[in-house]
Amino acid sequence: HTGQMIQSYMQDILDEWNLSKHNLGMMLRDSGSNMVKACNDWNIPHFPCIGHSLHLVVGPFLLEKKGPETEDDILQEDSGGDIEEDLYCDDFSEEAYNEAAIKNVRRIVSKIRKIMKYIKNSTKCKEILEKLQVLQHCERVLKVSLDVRTRWNSTYKMLSRALELRESITKFLKYYKSPIGRKEFSGAKTKLDTIDDREWATIH
Repeated sequence: HTGQMIQSYMQDILDEWNLSKHNLGMMLRDSGSNMVKACNDWNIPHFPCIGHSLHLVVGPFLLEKKGPETEDDILQEDSGGDIEEDLYCDDFSEEAYNEAAIKNVRRIVSKIRKIMKYIKNSTKCKEILEKLQVLQHCERVLKVSLDVRTRWNSTYKMLSRALELRESITKFLKYYKSPIGRKEFSGAKTKLDTIDDREWATIH
């Protein structure tokens, strides 16, 4: 949507409620250039959403740049290809991106994302994970959660869900690596790695 279209739409809403734009104390918006232009052209006070700004800052550091199937492919696939222009497109420090600690966190997040996607896209894996939760007498059976590039906080929610499912995921990966599991999943192209205690502690 263009800034002009957004401005027109916002004016229509105010007209519908018989309000003047002078009643607006502050317009909270995302960081899209179209939203900034709409607010500037409309001459109203506006401020970027802190949650969205944090999303823009943190997001790029959690994505791997290279790979046969990039993190960008995974996130775009799950979001239906709906990518906002301003998300993960800001310039950021290459030096910070390559810091050892950040690279380690990014590696762990990438590993968890790969596991969550693998389970989510497999009926067999989802059934195994559900059975494991039942055997553990969990209060409720949870499904895996996969982050989406345009959904704020979705990576946080994915990691939180992974922590909730930690015991079940650990047992699933143990079965996946076992002789029976290797035979059962022998046709799978995706290869999963286990998550050790230190890696779990890192995202906790």
